Amino acid sequence: MLGLLKEEDVLQPVNVYGRHKLECEQRTLRNLPESVGLRLTWMYDLPESTMKLNSNILVNLKNAFAEGNPIKVATHEYRGVSNVWEVVKNVEKAISLPGGVYNFGCGNMLNSYQLFLSAAELLGMEGASEWILPDEERFCDEPRNLTMDCSLIKAYGIQFNDSVKGIEESIKFPFRTE
Repeated sequence: MLGLLKEEDVLQPVNVYGRHKLECEQRTLRNLPESVGLRLTWMYDLPESTMKLNSNILVNLKNAFAEGNPIKVATHEYRGVSNVWEVVKNVEKAISLPGGVYNFGCGNMLNSYQLFLSAAELLGMEGASEWILPDEERFCDEPRNLTMDCSLIKAYGIQFNDSVKGIEESIKFPFRTE
């Protein structure tokens, strides 16, 4: 596990998307210091959601399991994943935060491969270690760390589950949009 990223850490995005996000964040705070920027984790909703779904951890697992296709997941990548409805629930609290940038989402101490295995187990997908395969090559030269330290928002009373607990809770008590 790599160290948790704090809001004040110097960031060095490796792709255009990341550089543009950072530039937008910096320009916004420079021009509007009272603005609140939220750095979000990868988000998911349940595959059965009636809302439009993008690729996410649970959708990827469901599709791979249903189609019998193995998936390779990086062992040198660390990131939190958050239920989109847990994020939505906490956004209202974020409105009153003082201006600045805040890490906003679930923490996670597992690598992505371990996280996928844990999620598959929670979903009741048998034999996960046979079709979720460790990708030990991806990011091996430079491990990818997207795991955020969310202690700053916690100090303002905003709390998230860790990624595994969040998945477990979302399966037990799904948010209903109907």
